[in-house]
Amino acid sequence: MNVSNVALQILSPEDLIPAEPQDTTLPIILLREGQVPQFEQGVQIKYQGEVVLLERLEDVQEDLTPPGKSLDVLRLSFVEEGVAYSFNVNLMEKGVLIKPLEHDAEELLKNDRNRVISNAISLLNKQKKMSPNQVSRIYLKFRD
Repeated sequence: MNVSNVALQILSPEDLIPAEPQDTTLPIILLREGQVPQFEQGVQIKYQGEVVLLERLEDVQEDLTPPGKSLDVLRLSFVEEGVAYSFNVNLMEKGVLIKPLEHDAEELLKNDRNRVISNAISLLNKQKKMSPNQVSRIYLKFRD
């Protein structure tokens, strides 16, 4: 029997993550209590330095895959013009779920969701070293 010696390189999680975030396209799925999930749109996420930009795309395939179980939760909080906004950013089996924690945050998510999504993607990149191409879907959870 002929046996070969094989060198096995053990990779750490940091080795698996791209050094620079990569542009990617993701579907956005709206979740509301008591309603079926709703595909809203697709977005292309682009990086310009440390700034995350979102561009609406019309030609993204509709995707209503359920988010699955929560794997981890991060808190996204910021203050603008004296108003505090807080969100949970849940890492799910099938994507990232963004959930506003108070009324003002929910209104911001309804009216300027690109800003909230951009901040959530930046948070994931900074705290979890995740690039958007490691996310398959974005879920937005609303109370109403």
